Amino acid sequence: VKHRVGATGNFVASKVGAQLPAGSRVQTGARSKCALKFPNGGVIRMGERSDLVIQSPTDTSVKLSGGQLWAKVIAGTTARVEGSYGVAVVKGTEWTFDGVAITCFDGIVSYETAAGATDVPMGYEGRANADGTVARSPAPGREYPGGDLIQWFGGMVEGVSVAATPGASPGGTRKEQNISVDRAIAEAVTPEAGNLHVIVESLQTTTAAARARASVAADPARADAPWGFFPGVDPNTLAPLSLSHPIGAGGALASSRLGQAPELPDRQYFFGPYTAADAFGYVTDGGGTLGLRVRPHAVWGPVYLEVGATTRISKWYGDGTDITEAFATYRDEWGEATVGRQRFLEGPVNNSRLGSLLTFDTGDAVRAQAAFGKLSVDAAYVRTMAPIIGPKARGWYGRLEYPVLDGSAGLNIVTNQAAGGDAGFSVDLAAPVIRGQLDLYGEYGVDPFDRELYTIGAYFPGLYQSEDVDLFVEYAAREELPSLATLRLYKHFSEELTGVFSLDKASGDSLHVGAGAIWRFGD
Repeated sequence: VKHRVGATGNFVASKVGAQLPAGSRVQTGARSKCALKFPNGGVIRMGERSDLVIQSPTDTSVKLSGGQLWAKVIAGTTARVEGSYGVAVVKGTEWTFDGVAITCFDGIVSYETAAGATDVPMGYEGRANADGTVARSPAPGREYPGGDLIQWFGGMVEGVSVAATPGASPGGTRKEQNISVDRAIAEAVTPEAGNLHVIVESLQTTTAAARARASVAADPARADAPWGFFPGVDPNTLAPLSLSHPIGAGGALASSRLGQAPELPDRQYFFGPYTAADAFGYVTDGGGTLGLRVRPHAVWGPVYLEVGATTRISKWYGDGTDITEAFATYRDEWGEATVGRQRFLEGPVNNSRLGSLLTFDTGDAVRAQAAFGKLSVDAAYVRTMAPIIGPKARGWYGRLEYPVLDGSAGLNIVTNQAAGGDAGFSVDLAAPVIRGQLDLYGEYGVDPFDRELYTIGAYFPGLYQSEDVDLFVEYAAREELPSLATLRLYKHFSEELTGVFSLDKASGDSLHVGAGAIWRFGD
C-alpha cells in the first residue's frame, strides 16, 4: 500500500495513522488493501490493485480510477464516489463499487450518470453502460458471499497494520485463494478533534501465498487420504501424492475470524443460493486424476450454509463421488460456531502433513472460533480425525495463535482415541526474513502416539508480485517414517485458471514429478 500526499510528489509506503489531505492518491498492490477513515466517521476500504484519489475529506468524496472499494457511510452523512461512467451518491448505507458496477448491502444508493439518476436498493447491483444507462439486477453471487468482498468484511481490522506470512489462516480470507495473513497489531488510530484530513486507519500488505491446502486436487479429502511418498506403505492407507492448490474449501464466511469483522447490516437476510465449481486434472509418473467439485452455498442472516461434492476418475483412489463439505456456520461479533463436515486449514505447513500435528484437513466436527484482542482461539471436537497411518478416530483439537515478529506463533493440541486418548502438542512459527522476498515457517512437536515431528519451509513472495507464482519448499519428518522433501509451484494464469507443478522426494525413494491445472467457475 502506498500513497502520495497531494496531487504531485513521490509515492511513499503507507502507515497506519498517515493523514491524507484533499488531492492525495492511494494505491494498493496485489494481495494488499487499505482502510481510510473520514472526518465524518465514514470508512472506505480499498481492495487489491486499486487506485483512489481523495477529492474532499470532509464530504467523503473520492475518485476511483481502478480496482474496487467497499464503503460504510454513517447515517446522516453523504458520500460521493466518481467512477468510469457515473457518480455514486449515498447516504447512511453500505455498498461496494468498482467504477462501473455498484452493489448495495444496506439502505439505498443513487447512481448518477449522463442519463440521469438510478436508485439501487439493498441486495441489488447497478451496472452503468457506456451510454449512461444503468442496468439494475439482483446482486450476483460473486459479490456476496463468495467473492472479494469477504476479504473486506472479515479481513480488515480497524486501527491495525497487517503483515503477511504463510502462517495460520486469518479472518476474512477467501478460501478460493486462501491468502494467509497474520496480524502485526499497531496502535489504533484516534483522529484528533477537528482534523479535516483522511486517516489511514488500517492496511494489509499480503505478500504471502495463496495457501494451497484446500482440497488435494479435490480428491476425497485429506481426512480420507494422508499424504506423501512412503516406500513399503500400503497405498490404500497412504495417498501417493501431496497435491494441493488454492481452490479452497469451506467458504470464506465460515472460515473467517468473526470477532474481528465489522457487523453485517441488520436487514441483510438471504443471499443465494449460489454455486461454485472447480474442474481439475493432475498427472505424475505414478498415475493421475480428473474430477469436478461443486459447492452450492448461501447466506441467511448470520448463518452461512455450504454443501460440496466431488466426483473423480482416479488411479489413486478409484472412481467415485464424495461429500467434501456439508456444514452450517453461525457468526456474530463474538466469533463463530460451525457444525458439520468442514475444513481445518490452520497452521503454517503447506505441502505435506507428515511433519505437522494436524494430520487431516477435513473432519466431521463441532467447532468454535473467536478472537480476544491479538489472541485467536480455535477449538473443536472431531469425529473423523485421520492420522498419518491408521484408521480414523475421534478426538479434540485446539489452537492458540498470536502475532509475533511481523508473523505469527501458534500452539496446537490434538487428542486421539486410537492412541488411548493421549494428547499431542506442537508449536509453529511463520515470519518474514527478507520482507517481500523470503518468508520462513516451521512446526515442531510430538503426536499423540509419542512420535517426534517437524517441518521447515520457505515461501518466496517476490515471485508472486513479479510473476503471479506461488512457490513453497518444505522438508518434513516424523519419527518411524521416511522424511519428505517437497516443492509446490502454483502459476496463476487468471482468476479462474491455476497451473500446478510438484516435486516429491522421500528418503529411500526416487524423485516424483507432477503437473496439473485447476479451473474455477460459477458464482
